[in-house]
Formats: sequence, C-alpha cells, structure tokens
Amino acid sequence: MNPIVTILNLRNEEKKNNCVQHQPAQGNMALVMAFLMHQHFLGELPTTKEITAAMNKSQPMVSIYLKRLTNDGLITSYPSPHDGRVTVWSIQGIGEHLI
Repeated sequence: MNPIVTILNLRNEEKKNNCVQHQPAQGNMALVMAFLMHQHFLGELPTTKEITAAMNKSQPMVSIYLKRLTNDGLITSYPSPHDGRVTVWSIQGIGEHLI
C-alpha cells in the first residue's frame, strides 16, 4: 500500500477512536503531496497561492490540508528566499522518504 495512504488511513482511524467526525480529505491531501513531489522534482518551492490554484480549492481548505500534512511530519513551510512575506512549502521528514 502507498505510504501516504497508510499515514492518512491511520490518521482517520485515530479520529474515529476519538469520536471526531470530519469530512474525509484523504484524496485531497494525497493530491497536495503529489503536487509538492512534482514541484520537488522540478526544483521549485510552491507558495500557498500556487498550491491553491493547482488544487482548484478554496484557500481555507488548502490551508487545512497543509496544516494536517505539516502535523504529520510530511511537509514544512518557511518564508520564501525571494520574498519573505510569502510562505513556500516543501516535502520534509517522512515525506522525503516517500520520494
């Protein structure tokens, strides 16, 4: 099984055990990871705005996906080296091992 799907499935099981009811977002988070992996191979660091545009979702929803992936140790964010006012995203930790 795909390691990303495994991590997301474990996260959903944890939520079920804690009686937290959320709309499933596994597919969308996997798409964010796929986009970030693609950008990684291109040597680019996408901004939140670029990820939002690629996902064709609202910025608040994409922010939720990014926060969950960050909390799972798959991605990280930091200020853009070109413009410190902009946040860029990259794969890190467990996410790097999936590449």
